[in-house]
Amino acid sequence: MYKSSDEKWTVINDLSSPYDMIFREWSFYAVDSMGKVVVMKMDEGRSPSVNVVAHSIFGGDKKFL
Repeated sequence: MYKSSDEKWTVINDLSSPYDMIFREWSFYAVDSMGKVVVMKMDEGRSPSVNVVAHSIFGGDKKFL
């Protein structure tokens, strides 16, 4: 992840293989192919915070936001 005020990219390790991502109200939402969803909040002057909002589920096809 990169913000214009940063000097380098920030690596987010909480989601191994994001499949779908959206940006809404200063947060990124990402889902992987197993359904795990994380939200990455970007507050000015602070490091991004990453929180799991839905755990992986099994069955079905790929998951989308």
